[in-house]
Amino acid sequence: MLFKGQKKEINLFYLHLLCNMNFVKYILRPLFLDGNIWVFRVEYIVSYYTLRALERLKNYTENNKDITIESKEIYDILKLGKVLFKTKVRNCMMHYNLENAGVISFENIDKPFYGIIEKCFNGKSYQEYLIELHGLSNMIIDFLNNQFDFSNVKLESF
Repeated sequence: MLFKGQKKEINLFYLHLLCNMNFVKYILRPLFLDGNIWVFRVEYIVSYYTLRALERLKNYTENNKDITIESKEIYDILKLGKVLFKTKVRNCMMHYNLENAGVISFENIDKPFYGIIEKCFNGKSYQEYLIELHGLSNMIIDFLNNQFDFSNVKLESF
């Protein structure tokens, strides 16, 4: 059996999130050179919205007892997400109006996203942030993978 005892709706919810995250990790990232800023932006946005979906699920289960989830792992994911998804950076990644955000400076004009990462994260480099974003993405994927039992799944060849 693929699902681990959750309601059908929760299983489909987890599967939808897992497909989005896995698409970025296993399809999109390998298609481009590491550090491609458009892949970064897509991964950022997909990870952000997956995080928000998990947060909504956690909030729902705290107020409704018809669904139970493994909240410890979700809390850990959400805690890391709060660090990585600061408002100014999130606004710049989600929208294209960068000049009014107050985070672009001329000394960082040659850096990815005009140095937004460095400015908003106290000098942390884009590469350091990228590693942390990949870590969060992997943490989310691991959590979602653990919601399923893939051991008995058999694929047919064409």
